[in-house]
Amino acid sequence: MKKIIALAALVIAGYSSMNAQIYKSKKDEVKVSFFSSTPIEDISAVHSTSTSFIANDSIKFTLANTGFVFPKPLMQEHFNENYMESPKYPKSTFRGKINEKTDLSKDGVYKVTCTGVMYMHGVEK
Repeated sequence: MKKIIALAALVIAGYSSMNAQIYKSKKDEVKVSFFSSTPIEDISAVHSTSTSFIANDSIKFTLANTGFVFPKPLMQEHFNENYMESPKYPKSTFRGKINEKTDLSKDGVYKVTCTGVMYMHGVEK
């Protein structure tokens, strides 16, 4: 009886996953950036080599912390060595849900907001 229930659950899970829209980005398609204004100077960086996976309304992306490019090399060095401790925490991830209903089957650029959990520097928030 347990085998029949397990088999039925697998068939149902397989059927529902066949209907899912699944999308995996190429490395140059995802841009992650941040900006911080400080009294001394503004800090900004762009990361353009991360990858993302989207299935229905769920999203996940992973990036190498050393991939952020700063306007000044010293900022990049301080970010990786002092703040992110990139040798100890080489990657950051985000898992969440897309808040808007979006038809991703059509080619295009979509601006969306997401709610989820970011794992960075050994901490989940």
